[in-house]
Amino acid sequence: MLQAKILQAKILQIDGRRRTNSTRLVSREDFVLRDLDHDLDHDLDHLSDDDGSTSTSHNANIAPYCLDHASRQVIFAETPADVDVSMAPFYYQGQFETATRLIAAPYDLAHQMATRAGAHFEELVLLYSVGRCGSTLISKLWQRLEATYSVSEPDVFTHISQLRDVHQLNDGEAVQLLETAVRLLYRPLRACTRFVIKFRARCIDIAELMYSLFPAAKLLFMYRNAFDCIDSYVRVFGDEPVDEPTFRRAFPLAQAAAADTCHRLGRLGGPLVGWADAMQRYLAMRERGLPFSAVQYENLVRDPHRSIAQLLRHCAAPALSSEQIAEVMAGDVQAGTKVARNADGRRTLTEAEMACIRTFLEQHGAIAPDGVLPGTINA
Repeated sequence: MLQAKILQAKILQIDGRRRTNSTRLVSREDFVLRDLDHDLDHDLDHLSDDDGSTSTSHNANIAPYCLDHASRQVIFAETPADVDVSMAPFYYQGQFETATRLIAAPYDLAHQMATRAGAHFEELVLLYSVGRCGSTLISKLWQRLEATYSVSEPDVFTHISQLRDVHQLNDGEAVQLLETAVRLLYRPLRACTRFVIKFRARCIDIAELMYSLFPAAKLLFMYRNAFDCIDSYVRVFGDEPVDEPTFRRAFPLAQAAAADTCHRLGRLGGPLVGWADAMQRYLAMRERGLPFSAVQYENLVRDPHRSIAQLLRHCAAPALSSEQIAEVMAGDVQAGTKVARNADGRRTLTEAEMACIRTFLEQHGAIAPDGVLPGTINA
């Protein structure tokens, strides 16, 4: 029996919640915490047994919330046993709102827990996007299928993406954490064989690493025309200029003009650079042979029954009934959140800003703002 006294999970009591921006990246700082100075378990073999509330590797109500990289810990959120966090519009927000306590486990312990957990899914679907393009809706559509466990935006992946972006994680460490996150997030409350993970938009930068881990996974990318996508970002998140380091990473051949371009893009900078970067990454990965397919938002809205039938057929998944599709399309899967659907449909961008978008895309990457990507399932 492997004894690991130095690899102990710690219980963190939640004394309050202080997260005020519901869309920012989660962290342990979202809570007022008290370290109970109590080890959850002292023995790795016991920690991984399916023996009640002390097992974080098998319990459906204990899953990764974020990382505390400074301490090299995975932070788990424990939620009530009768709450299915996957049904929340966003998994990270459901965890925040319902968590009863946090559990901090060293990276090495989390990796061993993931190995023992097994995660017995037969199919994996990974859903990336440009954001503000119906990806949450598609995530919720998957939940209508039998034997399917679908989660929307577990933020532990976003955290790994961010840390890798600023070179605090190398690819080897990131891959290990990604695999552990997948294994420990698979928490269906009923028998399932299919696992669907929908990521935040920035996570397109970990897609290739995820493919290296799960080469049999279905890779999907959702997109929307640049004008409406960026307009939606500005409406929901407000002015979001782009900083120079972000611009330089996305457009390494435009270093000399970085400062001037960032200033000129103004409030459009963040979403515009993000949209262009995601589109370019999708195209580059397809060119390298990754089996990516795309779903276009406009055609999804125009003919949802046809688009969804094509998507499910592409993934070798069972069909949904017309009634099931109509029910999901009629609602707002993000209702009650900051990012809920625009009720009046009015555009936020000015004509000058739309012209700025078109000019920028012509100058950087030659991506059409309203074109159809190769590999689009519902073109």
